[in-house]
Formats: sequence, structure tokens, C-alpha cells
Amino acid sequence: MSEHPRREPGGGPGHPDVPDRLGEPNSGGATGRGGGTARGGAADRRGATVLRRLGMAALGLIGGLLGGIVVQDLIAPLLITGAGEVSLLGLILLPLLIPVCGAAGAVIAVLLDWRAS
Repeated sequence: MSEHPRREPGGGPGHPDVPDRLGEPNSGGATGRGGGTARGGAADRRGATVLRRLGMAALGLIGGLLGGIVVQDLIAPLLITGAGEVSLLGLILLPLLIPVCGAAGAVIAVLLDWRAS
């Protein structure tokens, strides 16, 4: 065991009960810390959640688009007929595959983020 002193909860810089460098109670004004609004307030927490979800949706969109390209490369040879023409199913499926995979990736990423938080 180490001989470090145990920290009491609620202490430390930025806490509203701990004086700042000038000896005044920390109201959280200029630094945005303390007072509970920046770290646990409803408005700030909601804004961070919205930005996080948008970021996860963007990452899911990119991942879905890349996955759609891979899937398209795998199934494209199967949709070509012996004469070298694309079948009717290929004419319908190939143009829609990448955008659908991108949208599905974005939805899956947001749902996984929502479920994890």
C-alpha cells in the first residue's frame, strides 16, 4: 500500500467549495468549471450527447459506405451474365447497394452508441 493521503470527494480545483487562486469561491464563471452546469447540467450534457450522436452517425456512414463497396465488389461478378451484360437484378441492386449500406451503417452506429450509454 502506498502512503498517499486519501482524497476526499468533492475537493480539488474547479470544485465550487474550493477557493480559486484569488481566494474567492469558484463560481465556474470564466473557466466553465464548477457550479455543476458544465459537467452535469442538462443543457451542456444534451449538447454533448447530440454532437456525440452526430459523430457516431458520421463514422457509421463512412463505415457503411466502405462496407457497401466491398459487398458490391464481391457480388458484382455474380450478377453478370455469360454474355458480359449485367442482369436485371444487378441493374436494380448495384446502384442502390452503397447508399443503403451507408444509411444502415449510420443507423447501426447510433443504435449501438445509444445502447452503450
